[in-house]
Amino acid sequence: MLLTRGDEMVKQERARVTREEILEAAGQVFSEYSFTEAKLSDVYERTEAGRGALFFHFQSKHGLARAVLLAGREQLQQVALKALSVEGDARVRLLALTSSIANLISTSAVVSASFQLTAQAAREFPDLAGDPYSMWEPMIRQLLGSASEAGDLRDGVSIDALTWIIIATFMGSKEILGLRGELTQLPARVEVAMTSILGQYFN
Repeated sequence: MLLTRGDEMVKQERARVTREEILEAAGQVFSEYSFTEAKLSDVYERTEAGRGALFFHFQSKHGLARAVLLAGREQLQQVALKALSVEGDARVRLLALTSSIANLISTSAVVSASFQLTAQAAREFPDLAGDPYSMWEPMIRQLLGSASEAGDLRDGVSIDALTWIIIATFMGSKEILGLRGELTQLPARVEVAMTSILGQYFN
């Protein structure tokens, strides 16, 4: 029987939803286990999609993990760009950027897993290896540069040094809370830390 255009659209939407459900389940698994330890059975047991649907969309654990890593990076990119578009000066947008990313990491299993997988990428996905924070480091530098040009930074403040302080503080907070199983506290902790840091270096 031939499918109508409407039937085809429904089928495509169902496939999209199923793929997202699988990615979410995989995000949970790869957040809890390393790539080596994780099993595909752990993934399809956490979703209603089932084993057949998982292998329809992803032919291997490697392919699934790669998709999770890329999906997490895409989510981070979208949230970061949205935060940069908020109205206000560089200080306001820096707070929006770090707050938005902290919220996403604390609520999205896919993003959390993306960070975990990036740490293992040199071995498992060499073409995707890299610092997970490198994506938004240029954004921070740009905002600090704008603040400097506007005279909002205190005299003698190094943009390179302050960029490092912001990223290292964020990364350290994430790692410590992750080890303690308290990642849900990341947004609040980051807000306190960033408010303190910017208060020291901004006029």
